[in-house]
Amino acid sequence: MISKSALKVPGGKLVKVEVEHDWKQVERAKITGDFFVHPEDSLQELEASLAGCKLDETEIAGRLERRAGQLRCQLIGFTAQDVAQAIMQAVNASASQTG
Repeated sequence: MISKSALKVPGGKLVKVEVEHDWKQVERAKITGDFFVHPEDSLQELEASLAGCKLDETEIAGRLERRAGQLRCQLIGFTAQDVAQAIMQAVNASASQTG
């Protein structure tokens, strides 16, 4: 299943996610929006780190935070928690449409 959502975060930035999942875990994630990641190429690494992650807001945020720390990248205008919230919002919206 592919689910999408957009979340306006505190400060006015927009975080958009497209997440492919099997209702239990993330298979693939794409994160876009009007925020910044420095260095820019680390965003793909952050997205890739979500593959296999349980669909749980705390686990998603934790995995993103750990990977950002390993990469020494900065999230500017959004947080790992914002992405986790957007992913769960997308999955929950899909569940309500299919159920």
